[in-house]
Formats: sequence, C-alpha cells, structure tokens
Amino acid sequence: MSQASLSQALIDFLQKNSSDFSTVSNLKNLPKITRDALGINKRSHIGEIIKAIDPCMGDKLIIVKGSKSKFLAYKIPKDRIIYNYIQKHPGKSPGQIARYLPMVKTEFIQGLNSLLESDEVKITLTENYSTKLFAQVKKPEKSIPPTLPKETDSFIVFKKAFDELNKGKIYVRISDMRRKLGWSREKFDTTLEQLRDNATIQLHAGDTSTMDESEVRDSYVDENNFLHITVTWRRT
Repeated sequence: MSQASLSQALIDFLQKNSSDFSTVSNLKNLPKITRDALGINKRSHIGEIIKAIDPCMGDKLIIVKGSKSKFLAYKIPKDRIIYNYIQKHPGKSPGQIARYLPMVKTEFIQGLNSLLESDEVKITLTENYSTKLFAQVKKPEKSIPPTLPKETDSFIVFKKAFDELNKGKIYVRISDMRRKLGWSREKFDTTLEQLRDNATIQLHAGDTSTMDESEVRDSYVDENNFLHITVTWRRT
C-alpha cells in the first residue's frame, strides 16, 4: 500500500468510529491488511505504531499529545474537536470530557472558553453544583444581514484572500491572512472584529506548538486577551 492509501485507511478508521481522533494504542484494531502494510500488530507498543504511521499523516492528520495518551487526530482546530465531542456526548462535565480529548489541559480550557464565548456550547448547573455541557447551534440575530455586507470593500477583499488561502481546509490561519493582505495592523484587526461581530466569521483558538514567534504575533488577541489562531467563514 502507498503512503496515500495508508493515510486514507487511517481516515477511514476514524470515520468508521465516527470520531475526530483515536488513541494511538487503539490503532492496534486497524484492519489486518492495514496493520500488515504498516508493519505493526496487536502486540506493537505505542512508539512502534507512531513510527509506522508518521510518514502517512498527509495534510489531514496529525499525532498529538493528550493529558494521558497520544492520539491520531484530524488536523482541525481544537475547539472544533471539543464541539464535535460535546455534540455526540451531551450532558458531561468539563472534566469528564477533557480526559478523553487529544489535547492538554490548557488547550482544552482555551478551546472551551472560545465555544462558550461564541454561544456554541452552553453550560448548566445541577442540584449538586456540578456542571454539564451541551452543544447548540447559534442562531443569528434578526438584525444580522443574511449575506456578506457589500458596502465595505474591505470585507470583499478579506473574503477573497480567505478563499485563496482556504483550498478546502475549512479554516485559515489568521497570521497567513494578515501577511497576504499586507494591511496595517489596525485595519486588519478592525475588519476582523467587524466580521466577527456580525457573525460572518468565527475565530478559533489552536495549537501554537508548530508556530514560530512571528506567526503567533501575527495571530489575533481579542479584547478579553484570548489568542485566536484560525478563522472560519460562517456564510457566503
């Protein structure tokens, strides 16, 4: 099997389990034909499995560290992984959810705070003072126009740059957008905030471990001092 075929086999495994991620140890349950092609078996240890699958990551998969385990996961923003898990497992506490996810504590807290801020996740308090999380679809306010505002040229230029960088990845790094547009920091941040405030785009936290200092600096820190790494488009 080619590396591309093995990459697709790993994606198929995640899809079969309806999940954005899997512990590396669970990859022992890959179909035998895939295990044989990778050179692993049911007795392989985690280090051997990681070494075998590392060349097969492609542009959609990544190996990440969680609080207790290492994971194979889709290369998507951490808050999307959290949201998708809460959607499939409603009514669990933050602690119950965090232990299963492919991220460390600080990444989980930042991602969950982002979801709570955007009203994609709501939190309820039980009679025992414990908390439960539920995913919800945020409905736009009636005052929000149903299409991209056309009266502001900056919005249109911003969308064009997003589309050129997107290339089917769903999300785009804010640092890449900032560099592509070449605007002043004030103009870029103002446009970003306007599009965020009218719910045209959504900002996401993310993993900075693969970014250099300049990429982190060219991301976006909001008024609550939260660092946002990527942007997705809500509507066209």
